[in-house]
Parts: sequence; C-alpha cells; structure tokens
Amino acid sequence: MRRKTNKTGMKAGLSALLLLFVLYPVAAQPELKLRWIDASAFPTITNYITVKCDQLYRYNLDRSNFTVKENGVPVQDFTISCPPQFPCCISAALVLDRSGSMNGAPLDSMKSGVKSFIDLLDVTCDEAAVVSFSSNVTTDVPVTSDTAVLKAGVDALVASGSTALWDGTGVGITELIDHGTQGCRGVIVTTDGGDNSSTVYSLDTCIALAQRNKIRVFTVAVGNGAILPPLQRIADETGGAFFRANSLDELRGIYKQIYTIMHQNYGECTITFESSCPDGSTRTVEIIAGSPVEFPGCAGSDSVSRTYTAPYRPNEFAPAFISLDSVRSDAGGLVSVPLRLNNDIDGLLTPATFRLRYDPTCVQWVSFNTEGAKFDGLSVTFTGTQGGLEFTLTGERRITGHGVLGVFQFRTVDMYGACRECKILLEGWSMEKGCITPVLGGGLISFGVPALSLSAPDPASEICRGSSVQIKWEAKCIDNVAILLSNDGGISWTTLASAVPAKDGAWPWTANVAPGNRYRIRIIGTNDTTLVAETASDFSITSAPLVQQQPSDVTACEKTQAVFSAVVSGFPAPGIQWQVSTDGGATFVDMSGQKASVLSLPSVTITQSGTLYRVRVSNDCGEIYSDVAALTVTPLPTVAVTPQFVSLCVGGTGSLIGRVQVQNQTFQQWQKKDVTATTYQDIPGETRDTLVITAAAVNQSGTRYRLAVGNGCDTVYSQPSILGIKDIPLIQQQPLDVSVCEGDSVILRVIASNTTAYRWEKDGTAISGADSSILVLPAASMKDAGAYMVTVVNTCGSVSSKAVRVEVTSGPAIANHPASRSASVGDTVRFEVRASGVGLQYQWWKDGAALGGAQDSVLVIGPVRKGDEGKYVVVVRNKCGFVRSDTAYLSVTVTSIAGMPESASGVVLFQNYPNPLGNTPLGGGRRTAITYTLPTKGRAVLRVFSIRGKEVATLVDAVMRAGRYVAVLDASALRPGVYYYRLEFIPDSQSFKPVIQTRKLVITQ
Repeated sequence: MRRKTNKTGMKAGLSALLLLFVLYPVAAQPELKLRWIDASAFPTITNYITVKCDQLYRYNLDRSNFTVKENGVPVQDFTISCPPQFPCCISAALVLDRSGSMNGAPLDSMKSGVKSFIDLLDVTCDEAAVVSFSSNVTTDVPVTSDTAVLKAGVDALVASGSTALWDGTGVGITELIDHGTQGCRGVIVTTDGGDNSSTVYSLDTCIALAQRNKIRVFTVAVGNGAILPPLQRIADETGGAFFRANSLDELRGIYKQIYTIMHQNYGECTITFESSCPDGSTRTVEIIAGSPVEFPGCAGSDSVSRTYTAPYRPNEFAPAFISLDSVRSDAGGLVSVPLRLNNDIDGLLTPATFRLRYDPTCVQWVSFNTEGAKFDGLSVTFTGTQGGLEFTLTGERRITGHGVLGVFQFRTVDMYGACRECKILLEGWSMEKGCITPVLGGGLISFGVPALSLSAPDPASEICRGSSVQIKWEAKCIDNVAILLSNDGGISWTTLASAVPAKDGAWPWTANVAPGNRYRIRIIGTNDTTLVAETASDFSITSAPLVQQQPSDVTACEKTQAVFSAVVSGFPAPGIQWQVSTDGGATFVDMSGQKASVLSLPSVTITQSGTLYRVRVSNDCGEIYSDVAALTVTPLPTVAVTPQFVSLCVGGTGSLIGRVQVQNQTFQQWQKKDVTATTYQDIPGETRDTLVITAAAVNQSGTRYRLAVGNGCDTVYSQPSILGIKDIPLIQQQPLDVSVCEGDSVILRVIASNTTAYRWEKDGTAISGADSSILVLPAASMKDAGAYMVTVVNTCGSVSSKAVRVEVTSGPAIANHPASRSASVGDTVRFEVRASGVGLQYQWWKDGAALGGAQDSVLVIGPVRKGDEGKYVVVVRNKCGFVRSDTAYLSVTVTSIAGMPESASGVVLFQNYPNPLGNTPLGGGRRTAITYTLPTKGRAVLRVFSIRGKEVATLVDAVMRAGRYVAVLDASALRPGVYYYRLEFIPDSQSFKPVIQTRKLVITQ
C-alpha cells in the first residue's frame, strides 16, 4: 500500500534540487559515472549514469552534451531520461547476517547501524522489511512503515549457524517484488563472511532476479572476514553500491549514504539505445559527457566505458540467400558464373569458408574474381577437396543490400559437340562472427548448339473441332519446349503447353477451340526463346453440327398458331430440315420447304394433337438429329350451371349445387358479386363443383354467385345464383327482477323481434300456457318466488333471455314473546323477542312510549333503577306489515343487609381504573383494574356484559375470604363501546344477605 509523502520535506528537497540546476560554478569540471548497464530487455540497452559538476548532480541533460559508442561505433539514435527532481519514497529490504561469526560486538554494531537507517525513514512515505540469514532464512518483519516494529525485529536477532548469504539476498529481493509499493526499491545486504550454505539461490540467480525487476542491491562488508568480489559484483551489476565498514561510526555513515542515494532516486539518469545481433559477444559501451557540446557552466568533458554481454539467440539471425546463376554457352569454352546475394542484408558476411562442388568431366574450375563485387578486396584462398574446392575468405566486410559477391570462371569439357548440363553446388558456408545465416543454392552451366523445327500439322489440312491432332517437331540441345496457338494468323498467341520435354518430339492436342480458318502452331525453346518453329501458313478448324437449343414440346389452344424452334451451330454453317411423324415416332418425313430454324403451324386442330417434330442438321463434319418435340392441342372449355335461389338463416350453412356441367377445363373458380358491387370477385379456395356458404350474415342477402372455368385457352362463366338471408330472433328488452309482497300481482315482460313463439319457464321448468311476450301472476304466493326465463323462437333458431328473480315477501310473525321480569336495584334485566320474516325492524316501548335507541330484538336494562319498573312491548315490522308483542312486566325491589342501606352492607364495587379504557400502561394493551371488598367469606362472581346484555368475560368465580381484591380485565379483544361489570356475592354467614352491584365501563379507540 502506498503512503502519503512528507510534503513539507519533499518541497524543501525539490527547492534544493532546483537551486542546483541554476547555480553552476564556472570552474567546475564534469564527473561522469556509468553505474550500470541493463541488457535484460535486449536489443534495448539501458545505461544508468550520473553526472556531477562541482560535486552536485546534474539532471538537466541534453543529447547534444553526450557521445555514445558501442564497440567504437557511434550510436546515432539514443535517448536521455532523468528521474523526477524531488525525493523518492523508498522500499528497502534490510538483509542481515546473523551467522555464528557475527556473535557479540559485530552483531551489536550491525543492529545499532541498521536502527540508525530505520530512524531516517519517513513514516508517511518510506517502508522497509527485515530479513535475516544464518543456516536458514527468516523474514523477521514483512514490509511495513512502522519503525518500532522494524527495530523490534532487529533487536530480536540472535547469532548462530553458518552463512546462507544468497538465500537471504534472494528472499529480500522477493519480499520487495511481492510487497514493495514505492518507486525506489533496494536491498541492503550486511555480512561479515561469504556464502557457505545456500540451497535455493545463487549469486547469478540473485543478479538476474534483481535486474529483471529493477531492484538495486547494496552490499556492506563488516570486519575482515567478508569475501569481497561477489559482494562487489552483485552491487555493480544491479546498479547498487559496495561499501566496507570497520567501525560503528562508519557503518552508520554508510547506511545514511545508502538512504540518501535511494531517497534521491539514485541520482541517476538513463541513456537508452537499440543494439543488434544477439550473438553472445561481449560489447563495450563508451559514453563521453561534455561532447560534442559542453555543459553550461561546466567546462571540459569526461568519458567512461563498460562492457556487457549480448544474449546468444541464433534463431534470430537474418537469412542471406546466396546462390550461383544458371548460365548457357552455345559454343562452350570459358563460362563466367556469378556468386549472387539475392536479398537485402545489413551485417557481417565474412570471414567465412564454403565449398564448391562440380563434375570435372563436365566443367573445370579456372578462377574466382571479386573485383568490382561486394567481396572486392578480401583475401581469398582455396584448397582442393573431394569433388570440388574449399574457399576461405579472410578479413571482415560489412555487406549491405544485395548483388554479386564474386564471379567463378569454368571451362567446359568438349564432348564432340554434344549438348550437356553441368551442375555446380554451393555447400557448407560457415561464418566466424556476425548475425547472418547463409541459405545456399546451386547453379547450372549448359552448352551445345540448339536446333528446332516443326513437322505437323500440315498447313493445308482441315481439322474437325474436338478431334485429336499430333503436333510434331525435331529438337537439339533443348530441354523443354512451349507450344503456342494463334487463331488470327500469328498476330496473337495463347499457350497450349509450357514445359513439354523436347526429346518427346510430339504432343497430342485435342482441338477443342472455336472453329476458324486462321489457325497456326508455334514451338519455342523454353531455355532459349530465340528458337522458334511455326506452321508456314494458316489451317482451318471446322466443327460438327450442334443443336445448341433443342426444340421443345408445344401446347397450343385450338384454332391458334403453334411454333417450334431450334438453334444450331457448326463450321461451316450446317443445313436444316424439319421432319414430322404422325405414327408416334416410328417414321419421320421431311416437311416440304421447312428449312429455317423456326417451324410455324397456323390454326391447329384437335386432330393434330400428338404429332411429333424434329430437325435434321448436317455439314462436312457430320449429320445429327435434334430431340423430338410433341404438339398438344387444347380444346376450348364449356360450362353450364342451373341458376337457383338459396335462402339461409343468419349464421347458417348452405350449398350452391345447380347441376354443374363443364368440359375441357383445367381450372374452375367460384366468384361472387355483393349487392353494392359492380364486378365479380374470386372466392379464395373455392374451386370445387359445390360452393358451401357458412356463417351466413345479413349483409350477404342478395349476393350473386357464379362459376368461372378455363384451361389457359379461354375462361367462361355460368349463370348466377342468388342468396337470401333470414335473421335469427333478437331480444331488444330483457325482463326485469320483481319483488312483491304476498298477494300482490307479478308482471314479467320481454320485447323481441324476428320471433314466432315464446316459451316461459320457472326454475328450469316450462310454464304451461305461458307463450306470449308477457307473463302475469295475479296473486303471488311464496311458491311463486324463483328464477324466470323466456325463450324466443323462429325458424332460424331461438334466443333465451337472462334469468330474473321474483321475490315474494310475507309480513313479520312473532314466535317467542318477551317474558316478564323482576329485579333488584343494580341488577341487569334482559327482554328478548324472536320473530320471522324478511327485512325485520324492531322498536321497544315502555308504558306506551318508544324507547330511544332500543331497536334490536334484545333489550338490556342495567343497572336497574327503581324508575325502570313498568310495562314493556316490542313492535316488529317489515315492508309488508308489522306485529305487536305481548306485554312484559318489570318489577324492581331494593336489596339491603340486616336492615342497613346497600352501601353499608360491607360489599363495595369500586369504579374501574382507568375509565374510559384506552391503551393503558397496565402491562400494555387495553387493560383495566376493578377493585372490590368482601365483608365475610362467601362465593363471589364478577362478570362483564355488553350493552345488549351479552356476557363477554368472567373475571372471578370462586369462594373467597373477607378482604379487598383487585381483578384485571384484558379488553384487547373487545370493540370500543359501553360495557357493564357486575359483582354477585353470596355469603356463607346467615348474618349477611346476597348482594349484586353493577358499574359501567367505557372502552375507547
């Protein structure tokens, strides 16, 4: 994880660096160091340099101030890049030696010095890890910015064991690869000895791992036992630095110097260029600072050089295609054969050795000349080998482009004028250096006097197209010949064959070419195109007769013209003769005067149907007959349909038959013309003799239908048939539901059109005699109540109305009259009436006066007062009448105990709390407390009633001792309204009388 940098410190560092760029002492001299060459990304070479002037780093570097050379050759294209000019946050791995030799003072000094490095870390920016090694390696503190943890890890180190130096270094590098987050990464290795127990990493693998990941390795040797060369090498090749410390003060100074180098981004700039040729060679890079242009304020120059090793990758060498030319000499003797580079290259092609092989009985080598060629000036020596010579080229020569490298001279061996070919092979080209891979090819020397003549075909001949012709010739000293054909007397030519062995002397040609009379044949030597033989004059290609387009069968309508045709070809043009057969093709006879390509037969008759025709075609190349074509004569169609009138119901189905009579038709189609239409239209898909009309609609009435028949020669139409439509019944007004009192009349009515009859039914059963649009029930009784429906009918069908309800209601009747009651003051009294009827309403009366709000079948009075005593009557009514109940009497007495008033009886029922009752705090929900006192032992019953006298809860029903009690009512299930609670007490002692007390309870929302 990256951490914020110390902005104040960074700004100060930046200001200091910027100041260095401006102030240049006049007398300063440049000091150049080449710290490290990184060739891991070959061919890209990165050179890490520092330039100081008067001990101050210079970062404003320009290409004009530098000259770069590789192996002494100036590098023309290179780039210079310098790091950002402000402090760099660092990731450091402190790799510490804790082997046995470090025990005591060395280990203590190293711990003290390392902690001084840790003190330098900027905890807002820098981070470090602690890795230690002896016989084994441990990561004591992973990468962190917590300096206290880092110091604790250092303090915990204990010396023992041997020295796994490179394993410790490798683990430190890996820790930074995996967890280092800052831009400047470096491993600081401190040791007093040399590696003697590493098993995973070696010096070389540590260097390669660090180079690949751009991690610098700083090495610090303490004491006199350290083995210095490996420590110097890893620091040198990774761009770090090597230090020696003989005291604690020196060690602290070294750590401070390393921190400064890393924190200042190593003070390095890079010079990068592209090298070439991965040949594994060691190369020297030389860099000159202050040349060709001096640094401003820093006179003079400084140079430094360093070597690196290029990788060896021969598979990336460029190919050089080298071959010998093929040469022909008619007379033989001295022959020059160039040694040729066929592709463009840029690289070393010498020093080298190669072999030349040839047949000494065919040619003899004379010399190898490089004058004016690319090998001009090189030293060339040769020695004889089996079947040829081996050549050695000494001296380096950079070859660019392509061309002749040198020229070999040979002398042909005369074999008494014979034609010969001599192969020359180039083999085993081996180079001492360079990045070129030769790809070799041989050459050919041929000599002798060639000759060529043509003997066939004869110019006076005529050749039928498609026939096989032998083209013949005589040849000498020619390998192959090409055979050409001209169809315009030798003006232009096309190739028939391009590589025919000349020794064959003949080549079969099938003359599949266009007929003509200006053909010629030419023979050309392929290895000497000046050798040409040709027919002396034109010859002709003729072609046999060909029917290119055969006559086709003809179908013609009766009394019309029939035409046959054929297209023929041939060279010369062939003659034509039409022939006819009237016996099914057994015999054909010529038709007089019919010698044209078209045969026309006017006004054909039915008797000509089945006649066969063909063409006879002939010229000098043969005679042929065309295919046979037949004449078919189609008679004209006829149709007859007896007209009719068809009547259908709406939605019905009917057929138009009409005794159809047709002849000679190939198709038939029913058509219709609507009442408002002026033309007939095809009815899609209706092609049978019978037309079926389905789902007839009112708007189809009056539509005309006819049958059209035809056969491609003509179309004729039948006499039309007419369609009539009758509608189904339609209910325009439905009957309505009726509700009457018993004894009233009932009238049900339906209004319908297109009807001939009515059928009424009740509850699914037909009503006898109910066959008109109105149904009357004069005096309805309860048995007349039910569901009524009417069906209207005509010849096209029937339609049923919706079902309507007839309700018959009777007046009310009382089944149970209210009974008289007696009660004590404080009691609750309940009067109840039970009545039958529909839509009943109730009203209670007392002493002849209506009781307000008493409009239910039950009347509850409580707590009873003395004034409630009297006569009670209830009137029950509905829409069909009313009835009065019998009178019920209520008598009220006052209850007392031992002659004392009720309040002094010792039984007290207190008002509930809270009242009214809403959501109370008594345990949550709707809960209220009811308190009561008992004067003696006895049975107590505490109940709760609705305003209508219905019991809704029993809170107490038990034998209890004298005392004060509290009962809790949970009213969460009760609706809001007025309720009463009543305490009934029956004492065990004769000294007390039973007591009933009642109070009102109100429940709100």
